[in-house]
Amino acid sequence: MKEYKIYTMKYLKEKELTENDLYYLFDTPSLNYSLVVNMFKFTKKKMTADEILNECKTNERWMYEYHWTKEQHDKWIDELTEIYKNIYQTGPEESRNSAEWWTFLYGMTVEGENLLTE
Repeated sequence: MKEYKIYTMKYLKEKELTENDLYYLFDTPSLNYSLVVNMFKFTKKKMTADEILNECKTNERWMYEYHWTKEQHDKWIDELTEIYKNIYQTGPEESRNSAEWWTFLYGMTVEGENLLTE
């Protein structure tokens, strides 16, 4: 049995979370795993959730090898802000700051940006 659940963005943004959801989101890797899987799906990568998680667990440079556009990046921040507002019940500014920080830590490389990757 898996020790985590993968949630959809729609669920994380819109649903009132149950006690079971709160357990998975806060006491297991479910939130980060769900966000990473949804980020890949958001950018139309043709991979299953298990393939995505395996890639991210075994390739420490995955965030430099997968790319998204600036528009996708910005739209993702907007979507993630709404997720954080629902999960943490925080205001727009704090939620956006959290979304930007998560994306800084785990986001893909924006196409065309010159980043030092070594």
